Amino acid sequence: MIDRKIVVTSYLRVGVARTTLGDAPLPRQALNYVESGNADAGIVYLSDAKSTPKVKIVATASEKTHSPVVYPIAVLKSSKNVDAAKDFVQFLSGNEAKTVFEKQGFTVAGS
Repeated sequence: MIDRKIVVTSYLRVGVARTTLGDAPLPRQALNYVESGNADAGIVYLSDAKSTPKVKIVATASEKTHSPVVYPIAVLKSSKNVDAAKDFVQFLSGNEAKTVFEKQGFTVAGS
């Protein structure tokens, strides 16, 4: 069990004092510490925090404090299934997928 403190992953350690934080090696681990009661608070991705009813979101970081987290998608030239890959990209670019992404705390580029 870690000391009762705020936990954060190295991925999210931007502009936060090292002395007040414990470390979690993986992004979801900080969330797991808070969910299990092994930490009082954690700095995690919004999409991770929204994935569980066991935590309460009390603040969000300003977009000015960090670089955007981007999940690009592309069809590889060497793909053996170019048409299926293009269909999948098209699906993920559509309104149905956008609704799901936004519900989970993601922002869809260009919207």
